Amino acid sequence: MKNNVLGLFMLLSFAHIATAQSVGVGTNTPNSSAILDVSSTSKGVLLPRMTTVQRDAIVNPAAGLTIYNTDDQCTDTYNGTTWFKNCGLKQEGSVIVPGDTWTKKTDFGGIERFNAIGFSIGAKGYIGTGVSYYGDLLKDFWEYSPGTNSWSQIADMGNTGRYFATGFSIGNKGYAGTRFGEGNYLNDLGI
Repeated sequence: MKNNVLGLFMLLSFAHIATAQSVGVGTNTPNSSAILDVSSTSKGVLLPRMTTVQRDAIVNPAAGLTIYNTDDQCTDTYNGTTWFKNCGLKQEGSVIVPGDTWTKKTDFGGIERFNAIGFSIGAKGYIGTGVSYYGDLLKDFWEYSPGTNSWSQIADMGNTGRYFATGFSIGNKGYAGTRFGEGNYLNDLGI
């Protein structure tokens, strides 16, 4: 009889554990809205660490899958179609530090200009168009990569130079358009 009662008690205990809604690590009372609640004041959570090649070798990654990419020190999250990088919280020399000082980065890759446009897409910055010191209307575009602290020239903006243009980004696309150039106001827009 004792063995039957003990067996029934263990079975009910395991059934209760199996139906628990939340698991806590470092806490006896995990948050009911989380399947896993990790609590600590002195330690963090380590994501799987891998290179881009290793990440790309994952077969059928689930939407929401997140890894730490050792190639660029960013977290990569799969959205069901493609990997998105989160490098925005990486502390680089270009952020304002206590004392309101700036750390110099690599000089802009193009020629000096004013009335240019600029925007960011993901972890990269873009500058293009404008007017040179000599009054030439510019149509070139440049991409800045903070990971390598370098500039690369990309495709030109249209076939004529422009200034007083507008640039913005939505999602992973950059848009540039409208302008004054060659004596005309225009309302064109390019991606």
